Amino acid sequence: MNLIEVIDKYSEDIEFLETAYQACNVSDIDILRGDVILRCGTEKINDYIIEMIRLDAEAKEELRKYIVEHFGEKLRNLVLSRLSQDIKNALAIIAKCVLYEKNIYNIQAMFKLSELDLSINELLRLGLLMRVSLSEVIVPEYLIEFLLSQQRELEIDIYDILQNMSNDYTNLALLEIVLFNLRPDRELFRTMYGIDYAEYVKRLHIPRLVMYVKETNNLITNPLTSIEELRRTYHEFKNFKSRNLCRRLNIHGTYNYVKSIRCGTVCTLYSSVEKALIILSPWLVITRKLLQYLSNVPRMIITNIPVNKDFIDRYYTEFTRKYPELNKVLLVFLHEETAYVFKPRKLSRVHDTLLDTLYSSNFEVIELSMEW
Repeated sequence: MNLIEVIDKYSEDIEFLETAYQACNVSDIDILRGDVILRCGTEKINDYIIEMIRLDAEAKEELRKYIVEHFGEKLRNLVLSRLSQDIKNALAIIAKCVLYEKNIYNIQAMFKLSELDLSINELLRLGLLMRVSLSEVIVPEYLIEFLLSQQRELEIDIYDILQNMSNDYTNLALLEIVLFNLRPDRELFRTMYGIDYAEYVKRLHIPRLVMYVKETNNLITNPLTSIEELRRTYHEFKNFKSRNLCRRLNIHGTYNYVKSIRCGTVCTLYSSVEKALIILSPWLVITRKLLQYLSNVPRMIITNIPVNKDFIDRYYTEFTRKYPELNKVLLVFLHEETAYVFKPRKLSRVHDTLLDTLYSSNFEVIELSMEW
């Protein structure tokens, strides 16, 4: 009796059909055994199932297609009969998590980000997922159409989440790094924020938004959104915060938000030949692109993060030598009502005028220079 005849003979045993289907997708008997025990409560593996596991890929595909074609509806109904009302209510989110991802660690991260109190084992027990290796699962073919039908538009309020992070400059800077694939100088970042971003990114978890999965080295986003939507909203939020910083400083001129450097800018004209650029970034990630942006124009970069002693000690002795562009800018750190100003090595008349902007904004200005 060939295996298709076996399938027909035992077709009234739906759990046998389910096990046979998984046997056509797996090569490890222990993986199959674990799933069967979860689903059935006992190990229902006979010699026919073992024979199916040992088939070559072509024979497995033929048998799998036969099972789906002739018994797919029966298998689908079996799985649906196991679903609780809570699982049915969550199917729209579950579908978004499992239809396009196979890795169990990434799926678990999606569950956490979407605030689903659910485990991979629970979905294995229900038969919504089947393991094909220690780290990968699949949705059985006979369930794909059903799960696709459960998908609907679900949204999260990304802007509101970012708004609640308004004062968490470190995580906002880390989020900027991962969203836009930035590679800032590790030491420069560490002296500004007190952490090594390359290490912290590996355990980054911003609830409901993103989570770094160390087992797969992947950044996982909430399945109810996308990386594109996260970037769009991030720009919108940072633009809003940069514009507010501009208003707080009472800076006059035409405000623009520049996506390429993720900062607000104000270009000011002091005469027909003299102009300057003010770059506003409530939290700051210094990159080459930022330092080179309109570098032929006198510039002042203003950020809202407090400055620390390590940065002060190393700015002129190390960072201005490593990044000569810093010698051409006024770099300003605002903290409460104090402005700490790192002056360029050679202060031009336009730089002096830019500095007057801070004094006229009622900040206590502390000027730092090579001689400080």
